[in-house]
Amino acid sequence: FFVFCIAAALVSDYLYALTCPEITAPSIGFSAIVTASMGAYMALFPLARVHILVNPFATLVSSLNLNESIPAAGFILVFLSVDIALFLHQILNSVDVSSQAGVVYPAHFYGFAFGLLTAKFFRRN
Repeated sequence: FFVFCIAAALVSDYLYALTCPEITAPSIGFSAIVTASMGAYMALFPLARVHILVNPFATLVSSLNLNESIPAAGFILVFLSVDIALFLHQILNSVDVSSQAGVVYPAHFYGFAFGLLTAKFFRRN
């Protein structure tokens, strides 16, 4: 797992530097490794379900079900959709992230793709 994490961080950071050369702010974080782990989980367990603490789709009228399980792929795709929306918000509103700290959304996408594409190589068995 350690090798997977280091490889995911290096690949996503390198791809980010290649595709966004105008960014001069340092990028430090763990989020690309988290999204790489999500991509690997989706590749290795495509039909798995995850338990959530609170059902985010519950209305105020209905009772909250604290032991709900949902498809992992659906949860991951919702997470990535939110990331895409926030990234588009940055682009469309001309948020200048070239010299200031911010969320490096492209590194999330590169990390997810890395995990999705390489999970089978890192699998034990």
